[in-house]
Amino acid sequence: MVMKLDDARKIIDAGLAKAKEIGVNISIVVVNEEAHVISLSRMDGAGFLTPDIALGKAGAAAAFKRSSAEIQTAAENRQTFFSGISILAHGRFLAGMGGLPILKDKQILGAVGVSGAKPEQDQEIAQVGINAL
Repeated sequence: MVMKLDDARKIIDAGLAKAKEIGVNISIVVVNEEAHVISLSRMDGAGFLTPDIALGKAGAAAAFKRSSAEIQTAAENRQTFFSGISILAHGRFLAGMGGLPILKDKQILGAVGVSGAKPEQDQEIAQVGINAL
């Protein structure tokens, strides 16, 4: 199965609705399994770097098929390795809460990344988006 634009928009729309509900301005991106952007939205008032940060979180989640929060924990023990990956990926790899893989039957379809709120809120918004599928 392949991540389609309609599915990406469902994830983004649900994430944006959650962000509005909790009163935060975010950027949210959905990428395919190779971390190529399918769709990205930046709310009015979201920080200017939030689209890039969201893309980095989604890229990390897609590449490692796990949450970017889990990757952050691993990166704390292997800082040089993960810094190197970030450089090699030209900024499309960032550990930290807010990136989640999109899985179906244990197969990676892509990932969602969120930036602009507190880390826990970014993670919550990403999960709400995935739950909308």
